[in-house]
Amino acid sequence: MKKIFKFLSFLVFMLFLTGCAKDLIISNMPNSNLNYHGDNVPITIIAYKLRDVAKFKEASIIDLAEKNGEILGYDKIDSIKTQIQPNTNRYAFTNVYPDEVPYVGILVLYADQSKTNIKAYKATKEIKEKNIVFEITKNGVNVLDASSSKIQASK
Repeated sequence: MKKIFKFLSFLVFMLFLTGCAKDLIISNMPNSNLNYHGDNVPITIIAYKLRDVAKFKEASIIDLAEKNGEILGYDKIDSIKTQIQPNTNRYAFTNVYPDEVPYVGILVLYADQSKTNIKAYKATKEIKEKNIVFEITKNGVNVLDASSSKIQASK
């Protein structure tokens, strides 16, 4: 009987942990990344799992793009660099646990480097929904709160 209780307690605990995880989705809107010829081209992003955002906020675009490990140091838990096609939603990270990953951030490398709003971050504990969504538009990157039923993404 004790073994069954321990097993059920463990099972409930694991279900609780999995229920708290969040997914980071990048939503690349149509015409968000026009090159100098007016062509809609894929966009390069770097998504970050962060312990703190102070260094991320202060860092330059070039430093984050080329040497983020050196610049962010201990504050960087993980990062992924990828390209996303126009009008596409894509998972950057799945199962982000707020207790382990206090912040997520994104750096967007536009073809037109004159954009001003190219990086954003969000505290994971502030997000009430299952997904943390960064929306990339022609005007820059924004953080959205979105339920999993509204945004569909590919892995």
